[in-house]
Amino acid sequence: MAQYDLQITDLERIFRKRYKIVIFCIILSVLFSILFAKLKIPYYRTSATVKIDRNSTIGLSSEAAIYGTWDNIETQTQVIKSYPVLLLAAKKLHLVHDSVSENVNLSDENILAKLKSFGSKISTSINSGTNIVQITATSSDPLEAKNLANSVALSY
Repeated sequence: MAQYDLQITDLERIFRKRYKIVIFCIILSVLFSILFAKLKIPYYRTSATVKIDRNSTIGLSSEAAIYGTWDNIETQTQVIKSYPVLLLAAKKLHLVHDSVSENVNLSDENILAKLKSFGSKISTSINSGTNIVQITATSSDPLEAKNLANSVALSY
C-alpha cells in the first residue's frame, strides 16, 4: 500500500482549484456574523444591595437562646421577590395604579400579569458570609433596569 505525503504544493493546488468555494464560505460566515450581531438585543443588568438586620425587642442573650443563630437571609430573598414588595415597587414605577391595594384579589389577571413580568426581571443573591442581599434587575433598557433594581430595594 502506497503512502502519500502531503506537501505544501499539494495544498496550494487544492486551494487554487477550490478558491471560489473557500472565499464564498468566508464571506458568508462574515455576513451571518454581522447580521446576528446586529439583530441581538442587548440586555443590561444592574444591581442594588440591601443589608438585612434583625430587629428585636428581646434581649440579645435570651434571643440567641430562643432562636439560635440567625440564618433567615434565604427567607428574606424570597420576601424581596414576593407579591407585596413587587406591588409596592410597581406602584413607585407607575406600572400599577396607586389605588390598587395590597389586598387585591389575585384573580385580577391584568395586575397579576404585570407583576409576573416585573418579577421575572428581578433576581436575588446572597453575598456569601454576609447579611447583604444583592437585588439584580435585567432589562433591554438600561434606565428601566436601574429603576427596577432601585424601586425593589426601596420597597423592601
